[in-house]
Amino acid sequence: MVQIFIKTSQDTGVTEWSLIEIQGDLECENGKDINGKFMADLYFNTDGTPILILGHHIMYGKVCNLEKPMVLIRKQKIVNKDDHMQIDDVKENAQTEYNSL
Repeated sequence: MVQIFIKTSQDTGVTEWSLIEIQGDLECENGKDINGKFMADLYFNTDGTPILILGHHIMYGKVCNLEKPMVLIRKQKIVNKDDHMQIDDVKENAQTEYNSL
């Protein structure tokens, strides 16, 4: 299963995310990484049905709310630049910070 997260904006000014789930695998022919690459067009028809066009494939989907809320977080290593550390010490002395997206 492939999960694609899309940042969406609402009139409320709050950043929301949408999740697209595709059954199966999504791979590039030459074996390169597809993260951050353009891969498909997403449209919504007049009645709100999502249409994903991926190459010559046209997929129709449905919009539904998750049963349980989900939060996206970013894990980040914080190293104090004022400390004079060896490269090997960075792993031990780095702090981990989590930010919600």
